[in-house]
Amino acid sequence: MAFSLPANEDFAAEQLEAEKRPGIRLFSVGTSVGKLQNGESGPQPDLRWVDQQWTKASAASVGGCNPTLDARCMTRTDKGLLLNCSGATNRLSTCSEFGYFSALCWHFGKKIYDANDGKVPVGLVSSNWGGTPLEDWATADAFKACGGFKPEPRGTCRTAVPARGGNGELWNSMLAPLAHGPTQLSGMLWWQGEANTKGLHCAKSYQCMFKAMISGWRAAFRQPEAFFGFVQLSTWCPVGEHGLGLAQFREAQMAAAKLPNVGWATAADWGAGCDIHPPMKAPVAARLANSAIALLSQYAPLRAKLNLTTAGAWRSPTFNASRAVPTADGRAVVAIALNDAAELRLIHPRNYRGMILNGSTTTAGYSTGPPTNCTFLSRLSPNTCAWAAVEIDGVHWHNASVSVDASGRGLLLTTLARVPGSGTRAGLVGGAKVTGAAYGYGPIPLLSVETVAGGLPVLPWNTSSEL
Repeated sequence: MAFSLPANEDFAAEQLEAEKRPGIRLFSVGTSVGKLQNGESGPQPDLRWVDQQWTKASAASVGGCNPTLDARCMTRTDKGLLLNCSGATNRLSTCSEFGYFSALCWHFGKKIYDANDGKVPVGLVSSNWGGTPLEDWATADAFKACGGFKPEPRGTCRTAVPARGGNGELWNSMLAPLAHGPTQLSGMLWWQGEANTKGLHCAKSYQCMFKAMISGWRAAFRQPEAFFGFVQLSTWCPVGEHGLGLAQFREAQMAAAKLPNVGWATAADWGAGCDIHPPMKAPVAARLANSAIALLSQYAPLRAKLNLTTAGAWRSPTFNASRAVPTADGRAVVAIALNDAAELRLIHPRNYRGMILNGSTTTAGYSTGPPTNCTFLSRLSPNTCAWAAVEIDGVHWHNASVSVDASGRGLLLTTLARVPGSGTRAGLVGGAKVTGAAYGYGPIPLLSVETVAGGLPVLPWNTSSEL
């Protein structure tokens, strides 16, 4: 959430868009950790620091790190404000990717504002601190719900110790003041987890703490079913156990989907290879906004207009069940049934950036930048780039191709090579049993299947997962 607009794709164009939407108001909470007047830690009655008071959306305010644009870059015309400098001078002079206002929050709010044809004002509050663990933001009730604070194995999971009173430090200083009153919120957004991605036991801990944190926030704001939208983590290149831990963490995040009025969107297909801060925030925010419109009653009149009348219109298909299919050529074939199944299509993975297609480089519809060199990355850490695979006898994983089945709503995983031996009995290939199937289960999931209608990727899975 702390990644701000200046480092986002098409920042200069987005500044112009902000000038057209004065009905969006922005407020930026400053990063701070402090104590009460008696010197003790606890929920603070007021914010200690405000980076940006309530202000209209504008070219300057969405950048959120310098209130004044270089006048040499600004020209006012009958069409509004234009930025006419080239290169980096288009940007606010002191901006960085960690400016005041969250890019995800801005794009989300803009989508909601535009869906209402600009007739309903939208207020956006940006309160975030990059690189922080969930525990910093949790209430005391969340810690209690998950067994209280206890050192995890090797001390690697809960890296933030709760303050006196049991709350996380950043809850006390950056969110609790907003809950006094309380501030009336329609919903909350959450893009976090990198600091908690450290292995299977950490993913299991996060499953509990994430749900408990959401419930704790809702209780504090006295809105038990307020919308909560989260982003399933994007890509980067951790090594060793932490590489698998990223895939496990994405799976653990989905536990929160069992709570009411929780929406989500994956960022993995818009990832930027090993860059932990992908610049493509708008597509992810649009998915979150669609989930809010689909879930919140006040947006019911918009659902038909935006084709969001079914759950599958905003929810990515997820794994439901698998079965081995008899074959005669010695290759293993696994049929996959999906939840929220819709008509599917094969695509070139969007996060395989700048790839050579049909003899020419293209970036249309894809993340921009240099190609992801999966061969090189996998030498550094095996399976960094994750495609599809089929497990045989609980030991050997075989690379597999993916195709859409005859119904158009399910998948077939087929091993690229013959499994040793041959045979046609269901569930067996040459006497060897098919024991698992996986798709995109790694740090960089190459997601090659999406829904036709909404462009929503099938989410990664691994049937051998312990979560």
